[in-house]
This record gives sequence, C-alpha cells and structure tokens, in this order.
Amino acid sequence: MMETLLAVGIGTTIIVVAGSIYFMGVKTYRRKSLSAELVQNGRVAIDRMSREIRQTSEIAVELPEEEIDDLPTEILFRNGHDAEEINYVKYYMSNGNLNREERFYYFESDPEKTHVVCGAIGEGGELPVWGVVKDQVIAENISDLGFFGGHLVHMKLMLSKLDLNLYLATAVLGRGID
Repeated sequence: MMETLLAVGIGTTIIVVAGSIYFMGVKTYRRKSLSAELVQNGRVAIDRMSREIRQTSEIAVELPEEEIDDLPTEILFRNGHDAEEINYVKYYMSNGNLNREERFYYFESDPEKTHVVCGAIGEGGELPVWGVVKDQVIAENISDLGFFGGHLVHMKLMLSKLDLNLYLATAVLGRGID
C-alpha cells in the first residue's frame, strides 16, 4: 500500500512538472510569435514611410521642430515617385491601423480637375479641394504615431497587441525638401 501511494505521488509530481513545462513553452511560443508579428508590422510601416519621405520635395503640413508631448499623428507630403502628376501622400492612424492615402488637389471651378499644389490659390481667391486616389491599410496594431522635425523628419510608432507593446522610432532626411 505504501509503495503504491509513493508511486502515485511520484507519478503525479512528474505529470504536474511536465505539464507546467509544456504550458510555459506554449506561452513563450505565443509571446514570441506575437512579438514577431508586431516587429514585422512596425518594420513594414517604418520602411514604407521612410522610403516615401526620403523622395519627397515638400512636406505639406507644419511639423514641430522638436519633440513635444502632443505630436501630430498624421503627415502629408508630395509624392516624389511620380514627377508628372502633382499628388500627395497622407499617413494617418485609424481604428488601430496605419493608413496611406494618396490624394490630389484641384479647384472646384476646374471641370478637368487639373492637379495643383495643395497651397495654391485660385484666380478668385478660392482654395483647392482634394480628391482621393487610393486609401489603404499599411500596418495593423498601431496604438500611437507621431511626427516632428524639418528636413530631418522624425517618426515615432507604437504597436500594441494584447499585453505586448513595441516602440519604434527613426529619422529620415527628405533629400528633395527645399
């Protein structure tokens, strides 16, 4: 009887220890997978924005020169990849996603909707309106976004999912900015 109780006790202890090790491994695997997903999302977002800002000739919104508590959460700049069209790119946060919107500006009085620069003033003093070419999600799980700087544009990006947070930051030199 004593030997049976001892064997059951040792067997139970082995099963409990093995189960604990297994569940710790599963938890670690899930956490690492989640971390890899956030890193990939952040890398794609930062890489895409960096490439496009590097090619722009104009940042069309005013950004603070230095980092402040309440940074702008969107940026608008001229698309530097297409010299023939005057188009702009806007990055902004929406419902936990980073969106990229491509837009153009035109005067309502122009039936052909000829693209103009965003700060243009029409003959009668009218300001341009804008139309959207494309609006798409670039990255998910975005919890914070911020921009500051001049020719050197600083980007801050926070990604969050479940209880895991990832903070990324970089600076990009707009080569064509006057």
